[in-house]
Amino acid sequence: MNKFVFFFFKQKTAYGVWAVFGGSEMVIRERLRDVKLLALDAWARHYGIEPSEEDVMEMIESMAPGHEKELLEELSQDPAQLEALSIAVMRFAANKHLAATAIVE
Repeated sequence: MNKFVFFFFKQKTAYGVWAVFGGSEMVIRERLRDVKLLALDAWARHYGIEPSEEDVMEMIESMAPGHEKELLEELSQDPAQLEALSIAVMRFAANKHLAATAIVE
């Protein structure tokens, strides 16, 4: 006795397909960003880059133009935010060092 089984699949709309690809693309972009940040961390450690006070102020000015004092006060009250700022400034200094030493052909 032969039995036939039919499966019906719902056809995905273009939006449904785009959403699937969009989600995976975002994950890839996040991973790429993380790899870039880890590379900057390694660069800073390798070259012993220590951010200067000027680097800190340049980063603060770019984060809150005209409100630097308020931002510094707010950050100084939270150790976690202060640590995050420290890492960001170190990466900023490493990026500046990398740009200054890059060979452009």
